[in-house]
Amino acid sequence: MQTGADGIEIDYMMDLQQARKLAADRVTILGNINPTLMIDCDRSEIRAVTHRCIETFRGSSRCVCGSACVVPLATDPELPQGFVDAAREFGRVRDSS
Repeated sequence: MQTGADGIEIDYMMDLQQARKLAADRVTILGNINPTLMIDCDRSEIRAVTHRCIETFRGSSRCVCGSACVVPLATDPELPQGFVDAAREFGRVRDSS
């Protein structure tokens, strides 16, 4: 991936493992959690997708797990908190455990 940028935001439809492979630790990836999950799911699903994002980039410092777009206005405030809680539980991506 050659963009000249230090980081890019990827859409939730982009495969995160493929994005990591293409970025090859040269570009920081922001994303790619589906923003509609903030309306259509529960905390356990937010927790699971956050965990997958962190595990995909485990050992790298080139990922910021987050919504692949703006968080919808109709979002239950508890759901983004579930994302934050999961990120704290599973650790930063460059952690080894």
